[in-house]
Amino acid sequence: MHRRALLSLLIAPAVLLAGACSTTVSGTAQPSAGVPASAQDITYQNGFREFVDTMATMRTWDPCAMHDVAGAESATGGKRQYIVPTSTVNKCQLVLTHAGDDHTWSIDVATTFEGYLTRTYDAGDLNGTKVYRQKAPEDPNTPSFGVSCAYFFPVQEPLGIKVDVQTTAKETRDRMCSVADAYMTALLPKLKNPPLVSAGLTTPTISEYGKDPCLALKPALQARPKDRGGNPNYVSGMNPYTCDMTSDPGIDKITFQFTTLFDEGGKTVTLGGHKAFVKDRMGECDYRIPVDPPIKFKVDDPKWPGYEPGMQLTMDGKCDDALATAVVAAADAQPKATARPDAAAVPLGKLVP
Repeated sequence: MHRRALLSLLIAPAVLLAGACSTTVSGTAQPSAGVPASAQDITYQNGFREFVDTMATMRTWDPCAMHDVAGAESATGGKRQYIVPTSTVNKCQLVLTHAGDDHTWSIDVATTFEGYLTRTYDAGDLNGTKVYRQKAPEDPNTPSFGVSCAYFFPVQEPLGIKVDVQTTAKETRDRMCSVADAYMTALLPKLKNPPLVSAGLTTPTISEYGKDPCLALKPALQARPKDRGGNPNYVSGMNPYTCDMTSDPGIDKITFQFTTLFDEGGKTVTLGGHKAFVKDRMGECDYRIPVDPPIKFKVDDPKWPGYEPGMQLTMDGKCDDALATAVVAAADAQPKATARPDAAAVPLGKLVP
């Protein structure tokens, strides 16, 4: 472990589930004042509403600005390559190439919900701050190639910020966790006081930052208050930018997320002025709706189009363009994120010439 920040691990006694008691870590951005009026009549899953305010606060944070590029180079011994949101926009990946070799390090920072926190993490202390570190694999013969080491910074347990360090090199887990420990030490000031999207610390500003995916599903919940079996539908999410509409039996599930897209494929339709790509696959319909210009990040292939921030709507059963249009309109009606780039703003995409 890094000598400046030895992690004292205390194994927690029980699994922390989504409905358990929660606390907000001192020094962290506090939950917002309340659920917006437009969302007050939304039916949330039991136990989920208590996290709605904190998720709203987390949507004001810039995940890519949470990274410390110089700190990552110091911790890994690698050279910066690119930084880009991946998957849903709650997650940002920093990739480095190891000096003198062809293997890479990738580090994800994500605002997320760890429903089984103490089943997969050990609680401990890092420089006087409560954090969790991912448990070691139970099988000692687990191949070391591809092993990762993740830390979790609690905000409102089990909601928090996950930092996951991975490499393509054949490293021991102790080495991986030593790197993760050093990087977490560098990130702690930012995790305690997360950078805001409005500060313009990364550029370009992703317009979907700050938007509520559950609020976007309000038209779907109004159109389908019950599933085919007559069970009440509700909404819930596992990160600030993904929301599911479903019922306790899980019939007719609809998922909406603000995401980054590439190679959408499928046929095209128009949804509320957006060109959308649709794939109708055996019992599931998938809409992908690009919104912002692509972020190019392939260092070795400048012609690769890159990731396009946008929206994705997936529904069980047949495609319903009218319902999809209503959901997209509810997303578009929410304010777009804007920021004047700071003088030292980190450019998303390639970090090398």
